[in-house]
Amino acid sequence: MEEDQRRLSQQFDVPGTAHLQPGFGPPFQPNGATLDHQAGSPTQHPPSHITASSSQHPPSLFTASSSQHPPSLPMPSSQTNLYQSGEPTMLQLIQLMQQVMTKLEQQQSVSQPQSASQPQQQQQSVSQPQSASQPQQQHHQFPFNPEQILDSLARNITEFRFDADAGVTFEKCYSRYEDLFVRDAARIDDAAKVRLLLRKLGPLEHERYVNYILPQKPRDFTLEATIAKLKSIFGKTESLLTKRYKCMQLVKSKSEDFLVYACRVNRACVDFELNGMSEEQLKCLVFVCGLKEETDKDFRVKLLTRIEERPDITLEQISAECNRIANLKRENAMITGTS
Repeated sequence: MEEDQRRLSQQFDVPGTAHLQPGFGPPFQPNGATLDHQAGSPTQHPPSHITASSSQHPPSLFTASSSQHPPSLPMPSSQTNLYQSGEPTMLQLIQLMQQVMTKLEQQQSVSQPQSASQPQQQQQSVSQPQSASQPQQQHHQFPFNPEQILDSLARNITEFRFDADAGVTFEKCYSRYEDLFVRDAARIDDAAKVRLLLRKLGPLEHERYVNYILPQKPRDFTLEATIAKLKSIFGKTESLLTKRYKCMQLVKSKSEDFLVYACRVNRACVDFELNGMSEEQLKCLVFVCGLKEETDKDFRVKLLTRIEERPDITLEQISAECNRIANLKRENAMITGTS
């Protein structure tokens, strides 16, 4: 730092130039030294203005430049010629200092982004191999094995045994494990789901299903078609009218709990399919349910058969059918009595 100050002082200390007082006070006269010499006073020069300013003020421009860059800072040729030919003023010195400061700031602004971008590039180069290796590790840790998934799912499903009298149907059994086939077995294909479903049939049930679909094979059907066939084979053989009639005949027993009775009513109302029932169908059902006498037995059988064959039958048509049956019975009795 002393060498820089001495070099700058030599550049500024030109014969005939003005010297600055410490703290940038008023300048000496250019011929002040010759006047003092003529007056007989000893020739005294103030300390170098650069040394004084650096001791009384915060770290100056020259100290910062010497610590961050090479010792020597070349000055523009125009400024050097100006100081050698004329007398520098305070404004010229300030302009020189501003030029040096702008050069230092430009060098710092260029060096900082480069140093900041290097750690980011290193982090990206380190994170990319890690992110690329994670899927490979997961792929090796969790290999896809359909047979292993089938075995794990099969352990959670009980074997199906059909019992119509006890109400054990395939529809009820499948409703218990429907989410297992839809969600847990979502990764396996449709054919694997069919194999899983048939694995949980009992020996008699499996044989009955295979004989029912001959000459086709179980693998020839989709999961949806297989479920539909199993429901038709291992379900209750009741018509919709029968289910609706039973729903209208529900009665609570003395020993039955209210909660159990509510469950029976809810199940019967769901089987009733009220949303798909028209107003005329409800009228016909109420009409048939009211025929409870023994003499109306023949009427009940005929009407139930007619309603099952024609779901769109109306109450007027049912009443006309009852009159026709009653006339036939009277004619039969008349013929029998005459004979």
